[in-house]
Amino acid sequence: MPDTLRACVIDANVLIDLQHGGIVSALFGLPIYPMTTDFLLDELPQNLQAQLQRQGLVFSELSEADIEELALMRGQFIGPSFYDLSVLVLAKKRGAWLLTGERQLRSIAQTAGLTVHGTLWLLDEMIRHRVIVPTVAAQALQRMLQQGSRQPREECEKRLARWRALEQS
Repeated sequence: MPDTLRACVIDANVLIDLQHGGIVSALFGLPIYPMTTDFLLDELPQNLQAQLQRQGLVFSELSEADIEELALMRGQFIGPSFYDLSVLVLAKKRGAWLLTGERQLRSIAQTAGLTVHGTLWLLDEMIRHRVIVPTVAAQALQRMLQQGSRQPREECEKRLARWRALEQS
């Protein structure tokens, strides 16, 4: 991994949000080293898997010790899925930020001392790094919400208003 990139482990819900928003490619314009576990391949639609692999998302395998840690977590935490906990294990192992929209997973990760962000943060970063313009971010967010993305309503409204103001200035 290049020193100038921030390692980010990405959960399936964020990747699916980006697909629904039509901006998966924009992820790869950010100064991040995007990765996830190979287990997440099972959670992603086939066409999204192929696109992500083609564009450079790293699918990391967990070691035997990682899988043992994952099994212990499964007994400790009832809510998060096996797949969710796999990205947590990888983020801890790599000292990476975790990108997820799963509330329980966010809480567990933050308690473990990890930095956690979600889809809205990614949209903000895409604008900040001029990977997409605010209008594209707003359209993408609206498509995500239409497809059932569970983003905090108030935060979405704030961003949509801010992005409209950015476009007008």
